[in-house]
Amino acid sequence: MTPRPLGPKQRTGQAIRWIIQMSEKRKNVKLEQRLAREILAIIEGNSEVLKLQEQQHSLALANRANATVRI
Repeated sequence: MTPRPLGPKQRTGQAIRWIIQMSEKRKNVKLEQRLAREILAIIEGNSEVLKLQEQQHSLALANRANATVRI
């Protein structure tokens, strides 16, 4: 299998899933506060979501380079 970019809806859905997943690790009780803090962390550039996205991107690039294209 050759890695392919996600479509616009898939990208949005994946981003939302990652934000919710990482916000669940925060210590605030209310969901709204956790989500708000996670979004602020993304804006500031120090969120785990950004690290996860970069990790996935580099993994896909490495796999794409190793994959053979068959027509």
